[in-house]
Amino acid sequence: MNGQVGPAQLEAARTGLDNPMSWDRVLEKFHSLSETFADEDLRNRLIETVQQLDTRPISDLMDLLAQVRPTVVFPKTHPGIQ
Repeated sequence: MNGQVGPAQLEAARTGLDNPMSWDRVLEKFHSLSETFADEDLRNRLIETVQQLDTRPISDLMDLLAQVRPTVVFPKTHPGIQ
């Protein structure tokens, strides 16, 4: 280890129970981490379903999650968490 702090450590230091990520930041991170496993339409349907979890059956979310690919299928285009 060279003593430098990586992006994951910086993100962990910036967020936590006392300083949770904003919804926009959560979405940015979600898209960054999931774009190679789910196309944009599926990612947007997942987000919409999560936003409506209080009024929708959990099976809606599970059905969408079952469509996420287990291996990289789509190209990486998101620059990552900035």
